[in-house]
Amino acid sequence: MVVRECRQRDVAALEESVPTGRNRYHEARYRRQSEGTSTFLIAYLNDVPAGCGEILWQGAKESDVRGRFPECPEINGLTVAADHRSQGVGTTIIRAAEELALRRGHHRIGMGVGEDNSRAGALYLRLGYEDTGYRYLDRYHYIDERGTRHEVADRCLFLVKELRDVPRRCHRSRSRRPITAGQPALYRPQAWTAAQRVARAVSRDSSSVRMSRWPSSSVRNHGHATSNATTRPVANSRAQAPRTASADGPFGAG
Repeated sequence: MVVRECRQRDVAALEESVPTGRNRYHEARYRRQSEGTSTFLIAYLNDVPAGCGEILWQGAKESDVRGRFPECPEINGLTVAADHRSQGVGTTIIRAAEELALRRGHHRIGMGVGEDNSRAGALYLRLGYEDTGYRYLDRYHYIDERGTRHEVADRCLFLVKELRDVPRRCHRSRSRRPITAGQPALYRPQAWTAAQRVARAVSRDSSSVRMSRWPSSSVRNHGHATSNATTRPVANSRAQAPRTASADGPFGAG
């Protein structure tokens, strides 16, 4: 698996793996990257897009969060293709984003998670993110298959990680063989040793216990980073929206 910045020709392939329909979210993310306000990362597995995530360099999408945590980039729109979940894709993208933030001189990075998304919350805590105690509403809209626009506001928690002690599990590949044609990979995860896999399994069990008191809510998880993309009905509506993260919508519409 490798992670690299999105190129224009990657957008169509990503749309096939993680379709966004009428909303064209991937195009919006690529446009923001071209404008210099974000970096749009794509994880490739066997030359096929397995997931993506965007780093918002100017801070969190929501203005109140941005004011509370100034100069703190946000990992936004973390999405994993349905057939590549539970394969470490989300973790690899997060590690890549952290390393890139360090290279740019940032010493912390944040992300939002829905109050009802305990699975994603457990993952982020396990990766070293801390609950700041700050709750906020993530507001966005999406367009369903019928062309109807829906306004949504999800209750989220903002998590922050200090990057001074980030373990460097991602590194540049030493192989001279090109990953794919064009831009070389920015990141390639190291292989886990048997001992590391055992330690990681123990860490997961411990995280599950710590997360047993994660707050629950009937509000759906939209507009924030998540590695568990599913579909749920919209409150007070029969329409449905993808359960994923966003910069201005479920997948980061601009």
